Amino acid sequence: MQKIEKDSSPRTPQAHEDVQTTDVVIRSDAAWRQEDRKAGLAWTMQTTSVILRMKQSSGHVASPLMAESLALREAVLFCRNKGFASIRFESDSAQLINAIKKNEAISELHGVLSDIRKLSSSVSPSCSFNWISRTQNVVCDSLAKEALCLVETFMPTT
Repeated sequence: MQKIEKDSSPRTPQAHEDVQTTDVVIRSDAAWRQEDRKAGLAWTMQTTSVILRMKQSSGHVASPLMAESLALREAVLFCRNKGFASIRFESDSAQLINAIKKNEAISELHGVLSDIRKLSSSVSPSCSFNWISRTQNVVCDSLAKEALCLVETFMPTT
């Protein structure tokens, strides 16, 4: 389940502006719960005229790093569906960003990293991946934690 929240725009967009030609900043983050291997995934999209906040939950997630990579993959899929022209992806997971930028192999993430690389190359010719500090990613962190709290916890019947 994906939830989209739209913030008030920082300024009024001009009639001639097209989101496809606007620089887009996408930030992603995840929260992971070891007990039931559930994750909350979140990403934000910001242009000069709009801010969107998205979140969703996911089950059967093996690790915090896998959760981070799933959040980024969802963000890349979102951008592919929107047709953005110039995208800067940002994450506070240094290990994930380094793996993407240096084309490193992480066996746990093999399929997801492959998806991110393929999707991002088809999304935009001008696409970059950058590390940001956790303090710069507090909005996504909060959204990911909210999404994790929304995951249903099933209790065994007695």
